[in-house]
Amino acid sequence: PENPPAGEKYKKYNKKKILNCLLIHDLAETYIGDKLPEETTGEHKQKENECMQKIFMHQMYSNVGSMAEYKNIWENFDLNSSDINGKIAKEIDVIQAIYQYCIYKRKGAQFLDNKDREWKKEKNKIKTFLGRKILEEVVLKNFEDVFVDK
Repeated sequence: PENPPAGEKYKKYNKKKILNCLLIHDLAETYIGDKLPEETTGEHKQKENECMQKIFMHQMYSNVGSMAEYKNIWENFDLNSSDINGKIAKEIDVIQAIYQYCIYKRKGAQFLDNKDREWKKEKNKIKTFLGRKILEEVVLKNFEDVFVDK
C-alpha cells in the first residue's frame, strides 16, 4: 500500500525502499545463479555478497551516482531484519516463490511428498501484517486447492 498500516512497527515503512529492494536483490544471481532455499550454502551467500560488492563499487567511477542507498537497502533484505522494509521485501520474495510453486502444482507438476510439505511450510515464514495480507490475497485465496492435503 501507499500508506503504512497503523502501529509503531510500520513507522519507517517506505514503499519505494521495498520496491527498490525487490528490483535489486537478485542482481548477483544473474551472475552466480539462483538456488532453492535448501540449496543455499554459506559459500553461495559469500559469492552473492562478493558479487553485490562489485556492483556497488561502480559508484567509484566518474559519472556513476552513489550506490550507498541501494547497498543499505540490499543489506537489510532479510526475514530477520530490524528494518521493516527489508523484512517485507524478503517476505514478498518468499511469497513469489510460493506463488510459482502453486502455478507449477496447478499445471500438474509432481513433487515428492517432502518437497510438497516444505513448500507449504514456506508460508509460515511470513510474519508481518502486510506480508500475511499479501500472502492471503495473492496466494491463499487463489490456490486453496494447492494447500489442501489430500
